[in-house]
Amino acid sequence: MKRSYHPWLVGAAVGVWLLSNPGNARADAKFEFGPRLGYALPFGDATSASGDELKHTFKGQVPIWLDAGARIAERFFVGAYLDYNVAILSSQLSKVCDAIDASASAYGVSASCSGHDVRFGGEFLFHLLPKGPVDPWVGAGIGYEWLAFSVTQETPSAATTLSAGIHGFEFTNLQLGLDIPVGRDMAIGPFLAFTLAEFSRTTVDCSGDCTGVNLPGGADISQNALHEWLFLGARATFEL
Repeated sequence: MKRSYHPWLVGAAVGVWLLSNPGNARADAKFEFGPRLGYALPFGDATSASGDELKHTFKGQVPIWLDAGARIAERFFVGAYLDYNVAILSSQLSKVCDAIDASASAYGVSASCSGHDVRFGGEFLFHLLPKGPVDPWVGAGIGYEWLAFSVTQETPSAATTLSAGIHGFEFTNLQLGLDIPVGRDMAIGPFLAFTLAEFSRTTVDCSGDCTGVNLPGGADISQNALHEWLFLGARATFEL
C-alpha cells in the first residue's frame, strides 16, 4: 500500500532531526526572518451556498507577510508565518457600500467599508542552491485563516464598527521562489504561493459605540466549500 505524506510533516521531521543532531547541523542553525509583499487573487467559494464565490466579496488582497524561524544546515528553513492582508472589495460590494454611505449621509452620518484577511501557521522551505549566485527554493505550510468584512458608521460624536468574520483551517500552502543574495546575510527575490483552505465558522462583532446593538453569536457553517488564494510578490530574508 502506497503511503503519502504532507510536505510540512516531512519538513518538520527533518527540522527536529537536525536540531537534535549534536554535529555540525546544530552549529549551522541561524535565526532567519523576513517580510513579503505582493498581491493575491481569490478562487473558489466562501461556502457552497449559491452565488457565494469568494471573488464576489473581494477581488484581491495585498499581503503583508512575515516569516520567522531557523535556517538549518543552510538548506532547511523551519518556522512560522503571519500574514495580514488588506482586502480589496469587489466592484459588486463597492456599489453596495456606496449606497450605504449615500443613505447614511442623509442623516449626517458617514459610512465606510473595509476588509482584511489574517493567515498564520507553520512552514518548511527547502533551498536547492544555498551557496549559489541564485537560490531556488520550494516549500509548504499549514495554518489557519480569518477573513473579515467591516462597516463603520461615524457621527461627529461617535463611531460604530460592525464586523462579520469567517474562519477555518488552511489545509496547505505550496510555495516556490528564488533568493538572490544582496549581502552576506540578506537576500531578496520573487515568490509564488498557492493556498487551499475551508471556512468552518462565522462570527459577528461590534466595536466602538455599540449601545443598543444586539448581535447573534458565532455559528458553524453547514455548507462548507474549498477556496484558494494565489500569491505573487517579492520576499526578503535576513539571517542573524
